[in-house]
Amino acid sequence: MRISLLLRNPCKMVECKDTQVPFGKDAMPPVGLKEASKLTGKNQSTIHRAMKSGRLSFTVSEAGERMIDPAELDRVFPISQPDEDARKDAPELESKLTQLTQLRVQLEVERGKTALLQDRLADKDGVIDDLRHRLDTEAEERRRTQAQLTALLTDQRPKAEEPPTRRSWWRFGKG
Repeated sequence: MRISLLLRNPCKMVECKDTQVPFGKDAMPPVGLKEASKLTGKNQSTIHRAMKSGRLSFTVSEAGERMIDPAELDRVFPISQPDEDARKDAPELESKLTQLTQLRVQLEVERGKTALLQDRLADKDGVIDDLRHRLDTEAEERRRTQAQLTALLTDQRPKAEEPPTRRSWWRFGKG
């Protein structure tokens, strides 16, 4: 059954007890070490050790790459079926999705708080600007009023010219 999952194209199948074996030119071609690792879920070094010890047979391509027959790979390391992996990951995935949903809700709440705080900050900036304007206006008005009061309290009459002071004649001899 597992070998049929490896087929890229539908092919003729020969029933052999409980397994279906690909037959003819439509069988899956040999795979490299990296692809074998992906199919089995095993580390590349694990597959390489099995090839080196002789537990897993392989052929060498013209380029010098070790190629493994998928049926041989399935014999030594059962190829994991995508459904099994999905079933194993389902609780973890559901947990992650729940956590993601919670984080999105929390993000929206935080964005709302940020917007509210920005509005409050803008209001406070407006109040500060208004108070500064009032303070400047009142300071200018206070200066004008103080100038008026100073003008009222000081003698504003024009000073009359004083007649020249006369000196007495007897001062000339003294001195």
